[in-house]
Amino acid sequence: AFEFILPMDYRICTQNSTFSMKQISDVNIQFDGATQLLPRIIGLNKAKEMIMFGVDINSEEAVSFGLINTITSEDKIMNLMIEKLLKIVDFSPLATQYTKEAINFGNETPTVQGMKMENDLSSILLSSNDRIQAINSFKNKKSHRNFKGK
Repeated sequence: AFEFILPMDYRICTQNSTFSMKQISDVNIQFDGATQLLPRIIGLNKAKEMIMFGVDINSEEAVSFGLINTITSEDKIMNLMIEKLLKIVDFSPLATQYTKEAINFGNETPTVQGMKMENDLSSILLSSNDRIQAINSFKNKKSHRNFKGK
């Protein structure tokens, strides 16, 4: 039942975590996008092995396949999640959104199209209020920035 983490941008687990998809043993198929998302994340062959044979993988394997970004202990997982969250909310929401769009678009299209999208989104950001605020913060040596996503 780890399908809910597949659309996430960053995934953390503990050392004792295991991951499996055993729906096929219940004469069922994933209905939540797992057959589409898992192969994109860990590769076609490993995804087929997990989905078609119900193979379990442990946390170390999950990291090596790109399913998980970071392994931590159970007592540190919440603090690590908060640390990552605080890091990303410090950035401009607009820059974060456009960066994610460029990465996702580029992953599903030819490189030239991805680079054009990246350039277009970058051009939009250059004239954003968030960009102006970032430049002013840099000029005035202020570390606190309160981006509005505009």
